[in-house]
Amino acid sequence: MKQKSPYDLDAIKRKIRKAMKEQETYSPAMDITIELTARNYLFFLMASDGLIKSGKLTVNERTRENHIKKVVAPEYATCSDCTDKIRKLLRELRLTRATIEGGAEIDDLTELSDKVADIKEGKSILKKPKTQDNGE
Repeated sequence: MKQKSPYDLDAIKRKIRKAMKEQETYSPAMDITIELTARNYLFFLMASDGLIKSGKLTVNERTRENHIKKVVAPEYATCSDCTDKIRKLLRELRLTRATIEGGAEIDDLTELSDKVADIKEGKSILKKPKTQDNGE
């Protein structure tokens, strides 16, 4: 069985529409906002995967004076830019915890919203390796 790609734009749009239909907030008029949300989420996924694979938050850049300086990795900047856009778009689509009525169970969109909030707060989205508790 073929593994699904996390970069499937149509699948992301379907998940958003499904969540909105479950809340009875979906309207075809929202398709543009759904498209923008899905694309920003896709860019976020791609950039964060690149960041995780490289393991580097900074890269070396050569200045005009031919000196090397450390700058924020482009993938991190992309993640940061996308987080703001995604949060606003999810709020517009009424798909944030604050806008979902009745304490809905955690789903993909809630997890996305939480990851976006964590990044905005400066928390790492990289998974920390599990350590054994030595009882110390």
